[in-house]
Amino acid sequence: MKKIKDYAITPIELFNDWAKIGKDKGMEIGHNNSVEFMIKLIKRYKPQANLGIDIGCGNGWAVKKMKKELNYDKIIGVDGSEKMIKKAKKEDPKGDYFCENIIKYKYKEKKFDFIHSMEVLYYLEKPENFIKHAFLNMQNDEGLFIMGIDHYKENKLSLNWSQKCGVFMNTKSITDWFDIIKSAGYKKVKYWQVPNNDKESTLVILGIK
Repeated sequence: MKKIKDYAITPIELFNDWAKIGKDKGMEIGHNNSVEFMIKLIKRYKPQANLGIDIGCGNGWAVKKMKKELNYDKIIGVDGSEKMIKKAKKEDPKGDYFCENIIKYKYKEKKFDFIHSMEVLYYLEKPENFIKHAFLNMQNDEGLFIMGIDHYKENKLSLNWSQKCGVFMNTKSITDWFDIIKSAGYKKVKYWQVPNNDKESTLVILGIK
């Protein structure tokens, strides 16, 4: 399997470029329905608590939405793209946004009651390592882990994205992702395919520690 170093640009460089040209706004529009669906699941399974996090928060649009719709003391955003985080801080000056390596990230104050991620984890060579790290080091007991991705084997229109963007993407099946979440230690693992349009859908997977 190819690795990140085999491509002309890294995922971080790609998102820095997208922040420059304003493509982050298009991502916000395109992913809105899926994130709304994920917020409804958080409301159902973990309606209120102290601390939530959006991993790969981009310009912070989903964090702002979650802060409005969820009854949490604090929801923070973390992203590896410096330019995305700069935008997030500009658009939400009172928010908590951090430019960090998500693979190793640990919040210094507390562990998280929910961990949310949209369109990020397939950019990792070994997402199973991050998800296990999240389970062991980031997540409170009975905490909720929820992820959404549009690039997976069953979403046929997504299979050429890596070639089109010139960046590494980890192409896995629904079963692969389901098993990764379960193997990390999460219980009550469930998944949904949320329609984006007539031909594409977002894979949403949820697990509870």
